[in-house]
Amino acid sequence: MASAVLESSELRQKFLDKLAETGRGFLAARHIGTTYSYIHQLRKKDAEFDKQCKEAEYVASEMFLDEATRRGVEGVQKPVFWSGWKCGEVTEFSDSLLMFRIKGVRPEYATERKELTGKDGGALEFQFRSLTDEQLDNRIRELAIKTGIVEAIGRESAEAEDSQA
Repeated sequence: MASAVLESSELRQKFLDKLAETGRGFLAARHIGTTYSYIHQLRKKDAEFDKQCKEAEYVASEMFLDEATRRGVEGVQKPVFWSGWKCGEVTEFSDSLLMFRIKGVRPEYATERKELTGKDGGALEFQFRSLTDEQLDNRIRELAIKTGIVEAIGRESAEAEDSQA
């Protein structure tokens, strides 16, 4: 049966359809009665088939992205039980799926840290070693203004001054 995949455009199409539907090469191979290792070998030998497989995997990945977005935005209904009886449902949202989706589409909105570098991309620590405390405080304020965290530093300073008064 495995060699029939090479000759049968019908079997190829069945495989590609299942791959696009599930995103799982193993299941798609089993669907047409062959092994995934055979499909893997075939993809190495046949550039056109490999291209078709990549297109089917892309279709599946779009479906997965849509589902991740739906779970993050619309949520999923989960049953609620009390004393062994179903008494209702609650909508659960997946913040983590939505965050991964955002990171993939708009990485600038999902940064967890900002990396600061010194002159010519060098590390900042070497430039700061020779600064006085006052010079270092001034440089930190400058960087805070550049990175947009100046408000937080301003609040902390105001709170510190209020507590000393």
